[in-house]
Amino acid sequence: MRLSKEEAIARFGLDIVEKATGAYVEPTSRLMYPGFESPSHIGKQEFAAQETVDVDGYRLQAYWYGNDIENLDDSSLEIDVEEIW
Repeated sequence: MRLSKEEAIARFGLDIVEKATGAYVEPTSRLMYPGFESPSHIGKQEFAAQETVDVDGYRLQAYWYGNDIENLDDSSLEIDVEEIW
């Protein structure tokens, strides 16, 4: 499931979200294809935090979508939440 920063803060707390988004960010190798991605991601590059955060049975991974790593902001941020066992 993907959450906005505000949704992730409401669910997991500010400290956890800051930890998930505070790691080193680098581009991923994924290409954004219209048939598989959110329309807002088309034509943009995906960037990911290089560390995940595990909390209460969930793993959080921060992703940003944009064209320049220097200009990423919260408006392009999504938190991927995966249930772990």
